[in-house]
Amino acid sequence: MHVTLIACGRLKERYLRDAVEEYSKRLSGYVKLD
Repeated sequence: MHVTLIACGRLKERYLRDAVEEYSKRLSGYVKLD
């Protein structure tokens, strides 16, 4: 399966960037991420 994460604009808040990194790290073992 192939998943693309889309965000409008820049992620300014640190907690949002951390959440995206954690989410992609957890999913990377199961799907291909862009």
